[in-house]
Amino acid sequence: LARWQNANDEWVSPAVFIPLAEEHGLIGALTLSVLEQVLQDMNEWWEQGQYIPVAINLSAKSLAEFNLANEIIQRVIRQGIPAHYITFEITESALVVDLPAALATISRLRLKGFGISIDDYGTGFSSMQQLSRFPFSELKIDRSFIQGAPERQYMRNILKSAIELGHRLGISTVAEGVETEAELHLLKSLGCKQAQGFLLARPMSGRDLMSWVDQDLQRKLAICRTSSSG
Repeated sequence: LARWQNANDEWVSPAVFIPLAEEHGLIGALTLSVLEQVLQDMNEWWEQGQYIPVAINLSAKSLAEFNLANEIIQRVIRQGIPAHYITFEITESALVVDLPAALATISRLRLKGFGISIDDYGTGFSSMQQLSRFPFSELKIDRSFIQGAPERQYMRNILKSAIELGHRLGISTVAEGVETEAELHLLKSLGCKQAQGFLLARPMSGRDLMSWVDQDLQRKLAICRTSSSG
């Protein structure tokens, strides 16, 4: 995830600078800059024996840039990182901006071995017919369907349907924004295999990740293993 710390050491929200980058035609350059930083981080992790996969957001504007897929592929090849270690996350709403261009970019990346994730699933307006055209490898369930689900039956039913959809499509499901152990317990009981959120880790820089692995990873894994399955 892109994060920007200004000269006063204040954090600027992506909700502020991403739309500006899109408006002024800079989103492609920002995407490639983030990719370069991620590839550098990955190489440093690999030198320490940590083969960690990553996910990078792609905006709707990026999908419409014809040459972006080539730029991405060339940079990854130069760094020697296998494509299957990288997943690109695309919001559901981005698919309806320019469907043919999105399909072309996504298909080229998928054919090269990159993972493609549909992000914030459930918040867009795409039909199942539209979604079925894309070679997704992962479905990310939006936080809005997880918050409150342990206490509300109708929310649990919606969450269960989304997880089952991923199973039927043969793709991974990832729950976003998990903040409580009750949410984690529920997701595990419904068959969701992956989760992210403040319960497990907060946003951090690539250089801080190895410290988190050394100090916190085993404790967080213990939380996942002891989650009730009933």
